Amino acid sequence: MEIFNYIAFVIVPIFLLGFQALLLPVFFFLKSRNWLQSYAFAVAGALTGIGFGYAFGAVSGLQQSAVALAMASVCAFGAVSGLVWWYLLVKRLENDGDVA
Repeated sequence: MEIFNYIAFVIVPIFLLGFQALLLPVFFFLKSRNWLQSYAFAVAGALTGIGFGYAFGAVSGLQQSAVALAMASVCAFGAVSGLVWWYLLVKRLENDGDVA
């Protein structure tokens, strides 16, 4: 039961909602500057993930090896999230614009 509470009340709100809330302003900044390449979104997501992973590890009081693992995992999640948001914000809107 403890693992369920940890997943439901720590992992989901912090990583899925909090991290995505941090990523969206970064992606809208890229979109406003017309940096609409997929690699720009992936790199921005990865860099944001490194910072978010470091902050989460430092606040959680993890050991150095665990902080490095947290940074690497959130960096990978940020890169994947960047590509997904690129598809939703750029590629999909371009395809919708061609149809209309």
